[in-house]
Amino acid sequence: MRVLFTPGLVTVALGLLMTGCASDLSSPSREEPVVKVMALLQQCGLSDPAIHGLDGSGEAFSTELQQELEDIVLPEGRQAVVVAMGQQETAGYGLSMLDARWFGDATLNLSMQAENPTKDRVAAQVVTEPCVILDVPAEGWTQLRVNADMIGFPVAWVRDIR
Repeated sequence: MRVLFTPGLVTVALGLLMTGCASDLSSPSREEPVVKVMALLQQCGLSDPAIHGLDGSGEAFSTELQQELEDIVLPEGRQAVVVAMGQQETAGYGLSMLDARWFGDATLNLSMQAENPTKDRVAAQVVTEPCVILDVPAEGWTQLRVNADMIGFPVAWVRDIR
């Protein structure tokens, strides 16, 4: 039996192959999540990179962070989480949102850009524990993963859903 490869057949085959290679594990059936940075604080009292869910567990946050959290009012279906950058040697560190995507069935994956103090500017020589407060969807995930280009990241938090 002889198989003929016509230019049209080759084009279709290559298109299907490229489509298959370009697919990933993100969930195409859902709208991409909307995640916003609500606040960037320099003194959060959290010395290690981590994610902290605000579940009423009575975690000890700094006064600055606690006051900020008390002022937050989120619409129904939204949740606030704190992403701590860990202890830094100077002021001027921060995180900004790059991208938010669903990954698989239960992971909300966030890509963030680490912001460092610029070398040509004077920065306060004070130890800081910066963090960001994020507004994330309250439903659709059990694990939150944050990727950033700095030491201590990525970090992940698996929330307890009862």
